[in-house]
Amino acid sequence: SEIIEQLKTDTSDWDKSLSARLISAAEIAKIIDPNNTTGFDYKTNTNGNKIIFFEDLKGVNTGTIECAENKNCKYAWLYDRTKECENQGCLNNAIGTYPSGYWTSTPLAGSLTKVWYLVLYGHLHAYNDVDANTLYGIRPVITIPKSNL
Repeated sequence: SEIIEQLKTDTSDWDKSLSARLISAAEIAKIIDPNNTTGFDYKTNTNGNKIIFFEDLKGVNTGTIECAENKNCKYAWLYDRTKECENQGCLNNAIGTYPSGYWTSTPLAGSLTKVWYLVLYGHLHAYNDVDANTLYGIRPVITIPKSNL
């Protein structure tokens, strides 16, 4: 709830036709695996250590390392501007030390303190408690009406 409140504060002086929210783990899953070939359900999974790497949909980051070397990571835009992500295929590192990723709006099933977050290595994770962790930031999804374009 603190993250959502901070997002509201940070965007309170924006044009009222714009809206900002946090992306959900389900939205990220649909982007990287639209046919759900992994069978991984982010809404009901209770194992926050269960991770799927975006580039090859496996539990190891072989695909991310390979695409980083070839500078052709398909999903790097999802974790761009996170800490030291250039070695993982993104285009731009974050300025300074943090963030190492960003929080989603999806709680880990069965947990009151864990939320899925996107990590600089190109995967989702839900191991850390949101209330005691400063490694991750927020990255809002911003909806802009077509009439504003």
